[in-house]
This record gives sequence, structure tokens and C-alpha cells, in this order.
Amino acid sequence: MDKTFESGLRLLVEPVSGSPAVAVQVWIASGGFDELVDEAGLAHLHEHMLFKGTPTRPVGEIAAAVERCGGQVNAWTSNDQTCYHVVMPAHSWLQGLEVLADAVCNSLFDAGELAREMEVVVEEIRRAADSPGQVGWQTMFVQAFGDHPYALPVLGTEESVRGMTSERMQAFWRKHYTAPNTTVVVCGDVQPDYVEQVVRRAFDGQNLSQPPPRPAGATQPQTARETAIHSKFSESRSLVAWPIGDLQHADVPALDVLALVLGQGDSSRLVRTVQREQQLVNDIGASSWTPQRGGLFALTVLTSADRMTVARRAGLEQIQQIREHGIDEAELTKAKNNVLAEATYKLETVQGQAQSLGYFAVTTGDPHWDRAYASRVDSVTSADVQRVAQSYLRSEVAQVVTLWGRDATDEQRAQAALPDVQRLLARTSQNITSFAIRTPDVLDGIERIELPSGDLLIVQPDRSVPLFGLRAATIGGLRAETAICNGRSYLLGNLLTRGTAGRTSQEIAHEIENLAAGLAGSAGRNSLGLQAMGQSKHLRQIVDLFSDCLFDAALPSEDLEQERQSQLEDLRHQSDAPSRQTMRAMAQTLYGDHPYSMDLLGSTDSVQGLQRSDLLAYVRQRLAPGRLTYAAAGDIDPGQLANWLVQRTPTDRQPLPAVPTRSVNRPADKVQLRPKAEKQQAHLAIGFVGASLHDPMRYALDVLATVLNGQSGRLFMQLRDKQSLAYTVSAMHVEGLDEGYFALYMGTSPDKVVQALAGLWEEIERMRNDAVGPEELARAKQSLAGSIAIGLQPRSSRAATLCLNELYGLGRSAYKGQIEALLAVTSQQVLDAAQRIVDPAHCVEVVLAP
Repeated sequence: MDKTFESGLRLLVEPVSGSPAVAVQVWIASGGFDELVDEAGLAHLHEHMLFKGTPTRPVGEIAAAVERCGGQVNAWTSNDQTCYHVVMPAHSWLQGLEVLADAVCNSLFDAGELAREMEVVVEEIRRAADSPGQVGWQTMFVQAFGDHPYALPVLGTEESVRGMTSERMQAFWRKHYTAPNTTVVVCGDVQPDYVEQVVRRAFDGQNLSQPPPRPAGATQPQTARETAIHSKFSESRSLVAWPIGDLQHADVPALDVLALVLGQGDSSRLVRTVQREQQLVNDIGASSWTPQRGGLFALTVLTSADRMTVARRAGLEQIQQIREHGIDEAELTKAKNNVLAEATYKLETVQGQAQSLGYFAVTTGDPHWDRAYASRVDSVTSADVQRVAQSYLRSEVAQVVTLWGRDATDEQRAQAALPDVQRLLARTSQNITSFAIRTPDVLDGIERIELPSGDLLIVQPDRSVPLFGLRAATIGGLRAETAICNGRSYLLGNLLTRGTAGRTSQEIAHEIENLAAGLAGSAGRNSLGLQAMGQSKHLRQIVDLFSDCLFDAALPSEDLEQERQSQLEDLRHQSDAPSRQTMRAMAQTLYGDHPYSMDLLGSTDSVQGLQRSDLLAYVRQRLAPGRLTYAAAGDIDPGQLANWLVQRTPTDRQPLPAVPTRSVNRPADKVQLRPKAEKQQAHLAIGFVGASLHDPMRYALDVLATVLNGQSGRLFMQLRDKQSLAYTVSAMHVEGLDEGYFALYMGTSPDKVVQALAGLWEEIERMRNDAVGPEELARAKQSLAGSIAIGLQPRSSRAATLCLNELYGLGRSAYKGQIEALLAVTSQQVLDAAQRIVDPAHCVEVVLAP
């Protein structure tokens, strides 16, 4: 259904029969683009304030009403639009729609709440200032778009946000939150005619005035420019960008194909040549950003300061190669397949379908514009790709931004980029046996098959969409490491797809990308394995490639050294992620000599000491048949998949002994850590040894964490909403095969550390002394149950869940039992869990601050 009401509101309804979830989204055709210079951040702050109460729903009730029903609510603001969205269990979608309608039509914009939310947004701005990616792109937007609204930060600045008033918020709402500026999207197992009735009633009385006219397009830079910044970050990064058209421009399909060929995927030219062969960068890529009013095509280079100039030149040389010689048909086919495959993959979740409909309706006027776009991509030729490279990627209009790392020397920072751009882009060309018949073992629609090797295969057929997810895993990961070999699992996870006895790394990447599929190693705290996803018509080819990587990974020396260096670079740049630093410090002390105390990345010494011969021996034995669990979900025939796996399973491998279970001893007393970091924010964590996957108390701890989390949770309401102490505050419960942890985390201003820390401890005392109320309990349980149902929509997620549940001894239907156990948790069980686990006398408290 696509209907525009007399009021001007547009309604899009996409029925999806049998879907367990319904997505409801309200799109407002207004964003950062509609702000004046002194209003930077107004649209984003406005988005925050729509969750701060209406005449019938007090502060916190909007999120609470959704979470009580097991749903999830959030919003985001971009340059061109603002979207408010919920995803709900199918039986409670109506409540989600009513909540969004109330927020959009009846928000109060209370001055006191505004003052508190300003502090929250200021913390968000400070957090962005600690992100090298966000700093780099915002600098580029200012340079490329000049006085156009796209140059303004969507978050705003501290000064502009603190200058907002309730009156300005209401004026913005009256001007832009009108019926003709609103699009409502509902996607899921619903009846369109009933949805129309409900939406008419819910949005009755919405402002009917026409929104103000908007300028037609963004100002495009006419001359080349360069900005260099000596940053506080450990890694250097450079952006080279060129102005391109808006989303509907006729050249966008060819530019998107160019970005894929140039710098997206392991077989792309930049990754294959500059990163893998020349080893000049930590990361490199190309992107085509096409918003509603003119965008940018960009080359992004991340490397050390001493390699930046050479690395950027190498990236520009790859661009010039395409400008002069074009691309081959294989590259073109691969890129098209990947673009066109997105149209199928987005069908997996109702929220993905709703977002596509809403975005294209608001941006182009046609909710199904992606179909026309796909058709135009299909008609792109190699000549088109070469033409747009020559037409757009010209030295005369190139925009360069370089964030030099803090260790960059004066000599390095003096090396300008534009002369290289002008020189390198100056030229322009003219240019097997079957598995025995078995008696099916099916429980809750999930089949369990014992393979001749002793391995298990779990399959959940679902033929609603022609996609599948596949996973294989064995017990291992961090639990199987020592300080000497720490980082081994992570390294192997990245190397499993980097070459086999019969395929090179490039051949694997080409094959997967030509199939528009996904293949990657997986390594965590408890397991090691491989995962794949793709279209069902390619299942046989993907299983062949999957098995080759699983059993015959060759760990080529060149690829091993590249991945080793990449892992070492990640370790060196951990200072750029202070929240990770904080949690790592907590875990290291909390777990003592248990493997969970170590970083999955390893340490510099351990990673440097890993030898190829040892890694080969380990991976052949750790991933040997006999200890593997496979799982698949999607459009799959279980017997056929079993046969294909049996045909590709070696019979001459001896598995390593099982990894033993080790108990975790909680700290003897309270440990306080105070590491230093030169950041704009302080980061706090308080951690406790938690429950294992086999401990029934884990369900009560999940509920406790959810009571604390969310926009209606205790931490958000008390520490963010009421006291404005943080932008980010959360509780987390992480289980393992051995005991996991329960922790609280907060990012705050350095001058609020004492108050913030006191606030966290107050909430800890409250959870230990006061039973959770019936409304809080119901909200948390429904939220957890809803999150499980919503999260299991993608076939790859289902395959992972089925695989790991079986591997860890929980059983194939554990996720259903998990929902039942969560819904059965009582208030007393939550209190008991808090008193047993969240013990102030046995914890680790970390404050990372300047």
C-alpha cells in the first residue's frame, strides 16, 4: 500500500506474511540540511527530545512502553531526514505505532529536560571528537561544502547545542514536523487496511501546514584544496575526495561500481595491491557517498605517518590505472553481482525492508526506486566506469584532508598531497559417495544429523527467502591460549580464507565476491571456526570453498605476515578506543591468570612470536573432524548439505584434546585502577565475575542488565536523563563456558568523574537492596525475548546461534528454552543474582581519564 492522506501524510505498508516481527518507522523529511548556521545540531537535539515526554507519557515511558512489549525503539538524524523507528514482536506492533505517533505529534520540549539532554548531546559531541574517522570526515565536509548546510556537523557543536531553547525547539517542530513532511512505514505480518485505520487515528490532529521550501542542491567545490591537521590519534589517515552528483544522478550506478572495483572487498584493486602486495597501509578503501543533494567520491588511507605519502600515491596510481585503461569484464561482473545481491539480502529483516522503503520514498519520491537503480547498475558497462573515473576524479577539483598521527614529524607533516594528486591524475586516456540414508531427528523444526566423522550438523530449513547461513566451529578461541600464544585464534580467524593448498587468497576473494556471498573466519573467547552466507543457488560452490578453507588453510607466509602486521597495528592503536582500553583493564585484573584475562588480539610479544609451522599444526588439529559442529539455516535441503560436507571431509586428521573447563576466582577484595589517557572524555567501568553459560542464574543477570539498560532503564534515566552525567552509560552481562562478567560502563566528562562514579555505586546499592518492580521486570523480560526473536531474522545469525548452542552443550533448541527461562525469571531471582554477583567487596573499578 502506498497512500497519501488528505492531510499530506504518506503511508507505506509492506505485508510480510508469517514474520515474527513488525517494523514501524516515521520519517520526517528534515535534518541537518534545514538548520541555520547558529542552529547546528538542532535537528539532532530535536530527535533526542522527542523521547522526553508527552502529555500522556512522562519521561522514560516512551521507551518503557515499547520495551515492555519486547520491542526496540530508537532514532537517527542525517543531513536530509530524521527517522524514528521501532521493531516489535508481531503481536504488539500497534503499541509501537501509537508510541511513535504520540512522540512525533505531542512532544512537550520541557525546558528542564532540554537542559539535561543538552549535556547528553555534549557528551556525544566529545565522544565524536575522540573518533579519528568522525574528525576526518567532518573536516572534509567543512572543506568540500563551504557555507552549504552539509558542512555543518549533524551533532552540532558544544556552543550551538548549549544555545538551544525550548522555544527554538518548538518553532523547529512546528515548521518541519508537519503531515506533508511525514512518511509512515509499516512492514511485517499486518493487514494494510487495518494499518491505514490505525495510522489515520494515531496521526489525527498533526500540523497540516506545508514545510518551508528547501534549496535544490549542495555547493560543489570548483578548485582543489588541502587541509592538514596534527591530531592526537596514534594512526594517520588521509581522505582524497571529489564532488559527484546526488542519489538520482544518472552516473551514480557507474560510480558505485567504480567504488566496488577500486576499494571494497579483499579482491578490490586497492586492497589487493596497496594493502596486500605493497603492504603500505593498515586499511584502504573507496566509497561513493550520494545523499539527496550532491555527494563525494572518496579514497581513504589509514597508515603510519612514515608511510602516508607513499601509500596515498599508490592509491592514486590505482585510480589513474582505471582512468587510463578501464576495468576488465570479471571485475565488472563481480561488482554488479555485489550491488544487485543487496536487493535480496535486505529482505531478511522487516526493519531492513522498512528502511529501504522509507529512505527512497523520502529521498526520491519512489519507495521502490532501488529496483530502477538495480536495473541501471545491470546496464553499466566497462566503458561507463572508465568514463566516470575520467570525468569526476580530476585533479582540478580534488579535496584532500590529512590527519597526521601524534607521532608525525615536522618533515612528514610538511609533505603536501595536492602536488601528487595533480601529477598522478594529470593523464587522461581516450580511451563423491553419498551419505547413508538416515532416520530424520527433528525437534522444533530443527534437524540434527550425526556425520560419519563424528561431527554434528544442525539444520533449520526456511525457504521463505532464497538465502542461507552456514557455520562450523570447535571449542577453542581465547580459552585455549596461554600468554605465549595469545592472539593465535584471532590471527588464524583472519587467515583461514587467505589461501589454501589449491587456491590463492586472491582467488578465494574473487570467487566469493563473484557469488555476492560472504566467507570469514570466526574466533572468540570460547570457539574457533568459519562462517558463510549466500544465495541458495550457490550453496554447492560455497560449501566446496568453505570446506577447502576449513580443512586446508595454507597460511601462506606473505599473507601471514600481512595479517600479523595488521594485528600489531590494531594493538598499537588501541589508545584510539578508550572505552576498549577501560574494559580491557577491567578484564585483565578481574580474571587474573585465567585466559579470559587476555586480549583476543594478543600482545605485541606474543603475536610477534607466533611461528607459521606451529600455527599450521595447531589449526589442522584444532579444526580436525571429530570435534566440529556445523549448523545451517535457510533455503537448504539437510540431506543434500550433509552429503556435500561428507564428500569434503578428510579422514586422516587427529584432533587435539578437549579444552578443559577452568573456574574463575573472583577478586579477594575491591581493586581500583586509575590509568591515564589524553582524551576529552573519562571512561569508567565496574566489573564483577559473573555466570557461565550453564549457570541458571545467567537468566536473572540478563534481566538485571536489561533493567539497567535502555532508554527507560535505571542507568539511562538516573545518570543520563536526570543528572546529565553521560552520553553513554550501560550495563553488560557476558557469559562464557567458564564464568563471564557483569559490568557497568560510563563515558563522562573528566570534571564529572567523582559524581558519575558515585552515581554508579548508588545504582549498585539499589539493585542489591531493592527488588525489581513488576513493571521493570515485565519490560526487561519482554525486551530480551523480543531482541532474541528480532536478532534471529538473518539466516547467518540463526546458523551461528544453532552452531554455538550445540557446541557448548546447550542443545539445538536452546534459544527457545532461553526465551522461556527469561520469561520465567522472578523479581526475587534478580535480587538474589545481584546480591550474589554484584558484590562491592569483590570487584574491579577502573577510571581512565586525563
